[in-house]
Amino acid sequence: MIERSKVGITSPGQFIYAMRDSEDNVVYVRKEQKYIKEYRDTKTVIYRLLRTKERIIKLKENDLVAVYKKTGKARKRDDYPVKTFPTSANLAGKKFINRVFAQNKISDSKEIIEVVAATNSTSFKFVEIKWQILGNLEQSKTFNRQQLVAAESVIRGITDILPLDQLHISKFLALASMRPEYQGSIQPEETTEATETTEENTQQTQPTGPPPGVVTGGAGGGGGY
Repeated sequence: MIERSKVGITSPGQFIYAMRDSEDNVVYVRKEQKYIKEYRDTKTVIYRLLRTKERIIKLKENDLVAVYKKTGKARKRDDYPVKTFPTSANLAGKKFINRVFAQNKISDSKEIIEVVAATNSTSFKFVEIKWQILGNLEQSKTFNRQQLVAAESVIRGITDILPLDQLHISKFLALASMRPEYQGSIQPEETTEATETTEENTQQTQPTGPPPGVVTGGAGGGGGY
């Protein structure tokens, strides 16, 4: 990516074309040709002819940035950390994991975030900690507490935002046990409703006449014995 650019005029013997001719000979760029000097975000400098955008090479570089680039002193542009949060999908089978946290030094909020990895950004402070997520819960919390004591000296306040049992396997098991597929197939509400329906059906199927074998009188009154 181009950070900035400026236009110049070629001098005799100052540039050659990046591509050689058919006989593999260098070709000098004629004088008084307009060219663009591009400063890239990687701190490199590239020259192109303004009219054709063809790459050209300066034979003697006197640009300070380019000189730093050649001597290996040029610093790369800051790579900002990428925010992340571990999930059960990528923790399976692990007893310990490495976690990296970052804090923006120039932000007023001083937010602490978990990131994929530390970067070269000078705007952030980074700390890496080892975190136990499998095994006895109390022992895991003791181990994690010790890690946070050391991390606190680098990023103040990290202890306050990290529960000692965060990501522990017991957390995921507790959540899994609450999923519907691990519950009874009939919920209490469904059981009540089913009971009421059964009682209603039983009432509807009860015989309304006398017991079998009992003779009753007709419309004119009861029969005599």
